[in-house]
Amino acid sequence: MSKPDSSYLETGEKSTTDKKQLSRASQSGEKDKQAPIQELTAPDTDTSENELAIAPEVVETIEAEAVENEPVQSVEAEAGTNVPASLPPNIGTVPTSVVPLFYAGQPIPPAWRFPRREENDLGRILLVTLAIALVIGLIAVGIVNKIGTQNATESYFFQSQPRQKIIISNDIGAIHIHGQLMGPFGFQVNKYSEGIGLGLINTEVTYNQDGAKTTVNARIQPDFLFAGSRGVDIDVAVPQTADVEAYTATGNITVTGPVGQISARTNTGSLDVENSTGRIMLQADTGSIVAHNFKGHLMLATRQGDIETRQVQLSNQSSVEVGSGAITFNGSLDRNGSYHFTTTNGPISLTLPADAAFHLSIEDTSGPVKNEFGHLSYGRAPQAQVIIRTQRDAVSVYKLK
Repeated sequence: MSKPDSSYLETGEKSTTDKKQLSRASQSGEKDKQAPIQELTAPDTDTSENELAIAPEVVETIEAEAVENEPVQSVEAEAGTNVPASLPPNIGTVPTSVVPLFYAGQPIPPAWRFPRREENDLGRILLVTLAIALVIGLIAVGIVNKIGTQNATESYFFQSQPRQKIIISNDIGAIHIHGQLMGPFGFQVNKYSEGIGLGLINTEVTYNQDGAKTTVNARIQPDFLFAGSRGVDIDVAVPQTADVEAYTATGNITVTGPVGQISARTNTGSLDVENSTGRIMLQADTGSIVAHNFKGHLMLATRQGDIETRQVQLSNQSSVEVGSGAITFNGSLDRNGSYHFTTTNGPISLTLPADAAFHLSIEDTSGPVKNEFGHLSYGRAPQAQVIIRTQRDAVSVYKLK
């Protein structure tokens, strides 16, 4: 028996013989490890063919389901697997969408949404349901609020005070002012609505009396659930000595009977004075003005609309002014007064009594002038001062027959 080499004992290294033995052992171990792996990866021809063999009925069912579902590309993308380009020939008619279940070894994730056809049907159902609900809601509101015209009337009376002042403000609706010689004055308010919705709920009228000052306010609040027209009509009887201010945003204003002083204005609507006396000032943004059988101091103005007077007797410093529209005056002028008739775009026509005394001044006009009196100054002094201004329209002065 040979002795070990002392040099290997001192350095701790293995001898050449030991290294060869270890190399043979490691090679043998690697071969042993590769053998089971090759056994696992080598396909068993008989087993694969048995597993992939599918009955014709099952194949037809799978093909029909694949046609109804989404394209193959989307299924493969959702599955997240790479399907080989070439498949074993025995797969045959098996759809590509089901190959990952058998070939790739990974299951396809479940679908998370409805098919497109079911999504479209569901959208149509929702739209029809919303439309039916809206119609039922409108019908219910109409039944509750009695589709048609609704009215509510209120009356208030106040004791007249010396130097009485009355202020009336209305959002939508008419104002009727009646002058009376004596007695208490009062208001009659009529709220109305015509349509579908809560028309009268958002209509409010308030009254306030502070000494000799009485205020009436009619307000129409916005109502997005109402479809139709609504407003407030105010009818007031005022003492002859009262000072009245009336305003409406949309509506007509009428004045009848003897009054002290009235100032009335409307944004959109007409103004009418009839069978009245006193001092009246009427103004409209868009609307006509008519004065009939009036005696006193009259000041009329509208930006767009016609002004017409019939059988009136003007005094003091009365004026009639129109922005775009015609002036037609028929009446008499007090000899001690001054009277202005002005239009920006529209003709002016005056009809005066045959015994009138006036001095006529026509300014800023390039249109034709017709004067049946024959002279700009007519009658004995004192003479009424008549000033007519128009830009390019006709001026006509007629003698009452």
